[in-house]
Amino acid sequence: MQIQSRKLDRKVTVSSVIGTIIEWYDFYVYGTASALVLGALFFSAEEPLVGTIAAFATFAVGFLARPVGAIVFGHFGDRIGRKRMLIYSLTGMGVATFLIGCLPTYDQIGVWAPVLLVAMRLIQGFCVGGEWGGAMLMAVEHAPVGRKSLAGALVQVGSPAGLVLSTLVIAIFSGLPGDAFLQWGWRVPFLLSAVLVLIGLFIRLKVEESPEFAQVKETGDEKKIPLFATLRHAPIQVLGGVALTLAPFMFFYFLATFILTFGVNNLGFESSFLLWAVVLGASLELVTMPIAGHLGDRYGQGRVFVVGAVLLAIVAFPMVHLLIANPGNKFVLLAIMVLVMSLVHPLTYALLSTMFADLFTTDVRYTGVSLAFSLGGVVGGFTPLIFTSMLTSPSYGWLIPGYMVLMSIVTTIAGVLAARTIRKRQVLTVTEGATTVAG
Repeated sequence: MQIQSRKLDRKVTVSSVIGTIIEWYDFYVYGTASALVLGALFFSAEEPLVGTIAAFATFAVGFLARPVGAIVFGHFGDRIGRKRMLIYSLTGMGVATFLIGCLPTYDQIGVWAPVLLVAMRLIQGFCVGGEWGGAMLMAVEHAPVGRKSLAGALVQVGSPAGLVLSTLVIAIFSGLPGDAFLQWGWRVPFLLSAVLVLIGLFIRLKVEESPEFAQVKETGDEKKIPLFATLRHAPIQVLGGVALTLAPFMFFYFLATFILTFGVNNLGFESSFLLWAVVLGASLELVTMPIAGHLGDRYGQGRVFVVGAVLLAIVAFPMVHLLIANPGNKFVLLAIMVLVMSLVHPLTYALLSTMFADLFTTDVRYTGVSLAFSLGGVVGGFTPLIFTSMLTSPSYGWLIPGYMVLMSIVTTIAGVLAARTIRKRQVLTVTEGATTVAG
């Protein structure tokens, strides 16, 4: 009897993580730029808040394209393989991001500036819709039993790592003297995407196809139209997957994107300090996410995830009220970044990978996880826009955390139900395996 190695496949894991970092860098650099300069450059608005809302609206548009990308990439990923789709998604994202850095502004071509910006954002969203599912599955399906949560968590590290990288680059160029950043400096972070994509493609071309998908291909079990099969046999799993994302996505975009506007306009922080605070919180997640993945392997992914979701519901009101009651207090902001973003948030976000993978069978897994993750991203992507709109109400101090608590409760319930579904499927698989051996 052959004993399966407990070690992760280093080449596959590194490929998934590096590629995901680049994809999220491309996606987040737009979000950070939206909070700082895109409203002024691409939209004609006398009120800064109105321009910011318009910029965040285009930020959210990228999330609307993600389910379409999930369907297309998921279809071919479940039909012809994970690896090939990951090459296409990375290339498409890099081209769109590079072109954003080349776009003329509103003052140069008028209304065509936001039109072209939205078009590039749609391409970004389309490509991200297929990226996460494929990269996550390559890592998790290659990983041995007992290490899958860790493998999935390492892929999730790509999100804060991409955020750190994009925020660092923008923070550096936003420190240019005078109006240099507004005039040309903002373009450089987008143009750098071309270099990153070439590195990512070089790494990805060297990995082998997922062994679990290869088995499906060998037995001829792939579905003719994976989307139809997913909607027919696993609609509850898709909805459950969406619900799982609500709280982790919302808190992430509150602390990584919305805080850049909220902190400057309402709390009296300098934008440069906010950027470095985001870098700190996201950098610590590079360590705490793998730890959360290890906890998931040891104590059960569902149990750890539910604990994290409950904690997010608990911290929502104290977090927002502390910020409002202490405007400009750097210690309070940094404490929130460390406690909420670095310690609590990973307990949910890091475990999404294996929670999703275990909800779907291999033959429709790429479609199922990508669709659920992307639909959840539609809700999460509107977080900065929703919260910025709430700032127009004098009751925003209650509306914002109230919305966060509501979404956290939904995620908690989904986590409990998903954990039960996964346990039942695992028990059934073990029972069927024992019956087969006995026969």
